[in-house]
Amino acid sequence: MSAEILRSTGAEHGSITRRAAIGACVAGGVLTLAACAGGVEFVELPSGENGSTTIPLDDIPVGGGGSLQIDKVAVIVTRPAENEVHAFSGHCTHQGCLVRMNDENIHCPCHNSEFDTSTGDVVTGPALEALPEYRVEISGGEVTVHLEPVG
Repeated sequence: MSAEILRSTGAEHGSITRRAAIGACVAGGVLTLAACAGGVEFVELPSGENGSTTIPLDDIPVGGGGSLQIDKVAVIVTRPAENEVHAFSGHCTHQGCLVRMNDENIHCPCHNSEFDTSTGDVVTGPALEALPEYRVEISGGEVTVHLEPVG
């Protein structure tokens, strides 16, 4: 270490300053979070009102997804393939916790239920029911999500 670094951290006396210690912890935490983030990109998407929202297709990462709200209703949007987009309720059917994406599925952090990104079907319980799916239209490079149930 150079003498300048030693002086700024207080290490010349065998210790570091409180500021340096906090800085190291913050930097370590950021690196840990980045390392644990996995390979799935999950983004915040623009919210909508009056029952729908339209977003650019390119804003939804292929193999990932995002979350949004329509009329204050939580929605998770997935894009398992280039021209395949789905929208599901953002609440787990087990106890209503908000869901997110993990490396392979839609995941509920409360009790570890997992749902398929293409169908919303339960992959792993304790949830017993699939996530409700909402109608999606893809046209001209845009995706419109409607708060209308599919099927």
